[in-house]
Amino acid sequence: MKRLLFFTLIIVLASVPSLSGCSPVEPASDDTLHITCTTYPLYALTSALTAEADGVEVQRLNTGSVSCLHDYTLTVSDMRHLEQADLIVINGAGLETFLSQAMDHVTGTTVDCSLAVHLLEGDTHEHHEEDHHDHDHDHDHEHDAHYWMDPHNMLHAAELMCNSLAAADPANEELYRANAEAVCSALHTALEDWEAELSDLTCPYLITFHNGFHYFAEAFGLEILFSMEEEDGATASAKDILHAATLVNEYDLPAIFTEETGSGAAARAVSGETGAAV
Repeated sequence: MKRLLFFTLIIVLASVPSLSGCSPVEPASDDTLHITCTTYPLYALTSALTAEADGVEVQRLNTGSVSCLHDYTLTVSDMRHLEQADLIVINGAGLETFLSQAMDHVTGTTVDCSLAVHLLEGDTHEHHEEDHHDHDHDHDHEHDAHYWMDPHNMLHAAELMCNSLAAADPANEELYRANAEAVCSALHTALEDWEAELSDLTCPYLITFHNGFHYFAEAFGLEILFSMEEEDGATASAKDILHAATLVNEYDLPAIFTEETGSGAAARAVSGETGAAV
């Protein structure tokens, strides 16, 4: 579902024109405004806001290759993008722990999009089953970093990004603000459609295999019955699978949701016990 929402956001933002695009290193000295984004949703948002702007290049780190950003390691190409960037757009809220040392070697301006939104409290998930690896997962932070799962928050992020772009590149401010208006209009339309589609569910409950759906559930009036981690380094225990299967039967859930980058083993096990679709 997380991957689905990523690409749903891309479809929404695509309704406006798009633009493709170890010691301290100065940003590129040419006239181009170089922007590097750390996550795919922010890359999509920034690309839409800078659509048709001359002299702007938007790139992203290769973080789409992993399911958990806290396990990510910067590549040489990533460092090159960061060193050349005039603006570095980050998710914030503790998501990009892999940037902690790298930021000492770059001079571009950091735009933390989490400063624009109301953050939910984070959770701590630890797995200490005898038959699994001990794994203190990523949600041991003060706040839940998955705020992009609520379209309301992307509206706030769009406003913050628009202001940051206008400050960095005043010559294109009028275009940025026009693009922001189009982006926000598209997000509002999508939000209204999703609210209408999810408002009358006979079964408004979710069992998820990643602890990143709280913003989504809050935005659309859903209830997360249970969340278990099944990503790199974390596997669901037999106890978790049994508990999930019990809830599926108790609430008569027709389906459970997983993501393409996860293993899906726990979801298949729950499905096998209950008959719920995956």
